[in-house]
Amino acid sequence: MTIRFAHGRPYLVQWINVPYHEGRVVFMLNGKCGNSSVKTAVLKAEGHAEVARPHRMAETWSPARAARSGYRCIAVARNPYARAVSLWNQKIIGRGRSGLWRKGAFEKGMEFVPFLREVIKMGEHEDVHVRSQWIGMTHRGRFLPEHIHRIEEPECWAEVQALAPGLPDLEQRNASGAPPWEALCEGEAGALIRTRWARDFEVFGYEK
Repeated sequence: MTIRFAHGRPYLVQWINVPYHEGRVVFMLNGKCGNSSVKTAVLKAEGHAEVARPHRMAETWSPARAARSGYRCIAVARNPYARAVSLWNQKIIGRGRSGLWRKGAFEKGMEFVPFLREVIKMGEHEDVHVRSQWIGMTHRGRFLPEHIHRIEEPECWAEVQALAPGLPDLEQRNASGAPPWEALCEGEAGALIRTRWARDFEVFGYEK
């Protein structure tokens, strides 16, 4: 991992792409984009009956290792509007404190627009939940995924299972219970999201 600095503190650039060796595929993942659910499915396919902590248990690869592996790369993407609302709802509205709070002027219970104003100041590698989705799927200017699957589409996981037989059905893990994103993402909120994650809309074909 690479050490970088933000707000006077060192941090490690975190990659969370997950290989499924039996299927010779690697899932290109991001925080708040089905990350926990996909890791759990891979771990269960590998024979783990109980998966209490998928982030600690799963093997993870950098984009460079994925590029060298010869495995097919599968992108699991999420609508940037829905992802932003889910992030805010879990890290700001939800219970407890979050590590995200150390990376900006975040406050418990802050409203969505002020939250986005802080997020837009953050660099791409400061937090895996904030990082643009395409970043961890690219190596030396090459976009690695051969297949893109949008997690909110009903047929998404069935298509993945067809590409990589042996995977169980997808469980819902670590869901934030966020409110519908449509009403929250109007006006300034929508503009901030379109600015911060502009390339995600383009790369994964989401309407702005």
